[in-house]
Amino acid sequence: MVTKVLILSHTNSISNFKIGSHHYANFIKKKRQNFEVFFCSLPNSLLHKIRGERKEGKIMIEKEVEIIKIDSFLPITIKLPSVIEKFNSELIFRYEVNNKIFNINFDIVICDYPYFVKILNKIRYRKLIYRPTDDYVAMRGKSAEVSEKKILAKCDMIICTSEIVKKSIIDRYNETKEIFVIENGFDSSHFSANVSSKRGGCVYVGALDKRFDFEVLLEVAKKLPKVKFDIYGPLDNKLNHIFENSPDNLKFKGVAEYSELPEILNKYKIGLLPLKGDNGNNGRSPMKLWEYTACGLKVVYSNIEHLKDNKDLYKYSNAEDLKSLIERIDFNYRLNNENNDYLIDKSWDFKTDILLKKIKILINE
Repeated sequence: MVTKVLILSHTNSISNFKIGSHHYANFIKKKRQNFEVFFCSLPNSLLHKIRGERKEGKIMIEKEVEIIKIDSFLPITIKLPSVIEKFNSELIFRYEVNNKIFNINFDIVICDYPYFVKILNKIRYRKLIYRPTDDYVAMRGKSAEVSEKKILAKCDMIICTSEIVKKSIIDRYNETKEIFVIENGFDSSHFSANVSSKRGGCVYVGALDKRFDFEVLLEVAKKLPKVKFDIYGPLDNKLNHIFENSPDNLKFKGVAEYSELPEILNKYKIGLLPLKGDNGNNGRSPMKLWEYTACGLKVVYSNIEHLKDNKDLYKYSNAEDLKSLIERIDFNYRLNNENNDYLIDKSWDFKTDILLKKIKILINE
């Protein structure tokens, strides 16, 4: 018997980042040959096409997973009058009536973004798992709250990526359904430490937006001129000026391809995760923590509340605190050749097993 799984994701199959939904799609198919796995991201709207917007990055989905694309008149993430909302939904369905997504009877739908609720009534499925990866209301406001309330009413199971997201859902909606937490992980077959590599300085790989603490990073880089700070990621044009006037030891290196990350990370001693105390960072479960650690880096981070410091993870509270940590770690750095036991349950392989157990419970109900 074939089990059909549809993953609805806020991130496209072509991306500069490999996110949790990409990993789950790939690992579920790898582990369960009797599963057909389909991946679908947000509809590509006519508005996006008129603007000439293109997806950047590499394909993050394995060929064994089928990618489904759908179109819409307007983006489903914007708040619209109810009449236009209905028209947009109907247009998607009628225009794409021959699209597989509307003609397959899915056993399980795993959805990581509340806005998909606007088209879920057109999709045939037995069970729905809602998998929020952030506090979307804190990030996007009322429109996210309206959609999230609806998808919570529809779903059969809720799996959050952090305890903070779980708490926000319980507190905001008085949700009484059982809510599980499966935090984000890392690909243990991809990331590992090279004990012979020559290391030095600090590195950050990831998104560069308003949630990233540029101010603290600039201040610390100026105070530690002998320490290199290399920053990788896609940079918003509005933020170009930050690196134009930065000290010589702080460099923007551009986008790093996922396939090259282990080689890049193994060049450094310290992995940076400088997050602002911003609503958009509430409840985040960064994969970077474990990717850094698996490659032998010590990690300095801020504004993540669910972690416990250990021999590899160090939390800072301000620029002076970060400066002191970097100086101490840089001087005392030792690559631990032993396995990091606490990484065992952080792998996507481990987390996919947990998710598959939840799926089994649902489809056997």
